[in-house]
Order: sequence, then C-alpha cells, then structure tokens
Amino acid sequence: ELEKAQAYSTAWEEHAPTQGRLSALYGRIHALADAAGTTTTRFDPEPVVQYDKVCQIPLVVGCTGSFDQIWEFMRGLEGLQATIWMDSVNLERLDGVEGSITCELSLVVITDNLDISDYARRSD
Repeated sequence: ELEKAQAYSTAWEEHAPTQGRLSALYGRIHALADAAGTTTTRFDPEPVVQYDKVCQIPLVVGCTGSFDQIWEFMRGLEGLQATIWMDSVNLERLDGVEGSITCELSLVVITDNLDISDYARRSD
C-alpha cells in the first residue's frame, strides 16, 4: 500500500504545474475555450491558498456559447493532466440570443507548493 501511495504521489508531482508551467496551463485552458467555440468573457486567477505541500489557486472563468460548446470546454478541462476541481458551475440563458448561454466556472487548480514564487507573494 505504501508503494502504491508513493507511486501515486510521484506521478501527481510530475504532472502538477510548477511556477514556470502555471502560465502555460492558463494558456491551455484559454485554448480549450477557443477550440470549443466559446467566447471567453472572464479569466481571473484569485489569491493562492497555501498548505504545507500543495497550493490551491482559485480561478474564475466566464464564457458564452451554445450548450454543446460549453460542454465541450468543460470536457476538455476534465482531460487536462493537471488537477483541476470544478468548484461550481453557473449556466444562464443569454438574453436576446437564441440558443446561447453564459457560463461561469469556479475552478481550483492544485499545484505543488509555490511558496518561493513571485506569484504566491503577489497573491497574499
């Protein structure tokens, strides 16, 4: 059991975004939204929550599109190697535009501890 836990932990650490890869992850998330055909209306990383070994970086992403486009974007997020929780999803019909909806996703990106990064210090 210990070997399995260590193997899982090692694999997670290899895929967890580091300071240098966090902006690339944000770029992939934005590219997923574009590829799904949605229009990004909001992309707001929020202050880092630090723990001993990991950090949580809340991220609010807003977009508009058809239900199928929004679904494709969320499916793409689930396919990323990084650990991302969808904390909440808010869908609303877009007034005046038939078949379009607006979506706001509250995500949490789990990273290795960024306590020495400029990003973590800037977000305190």
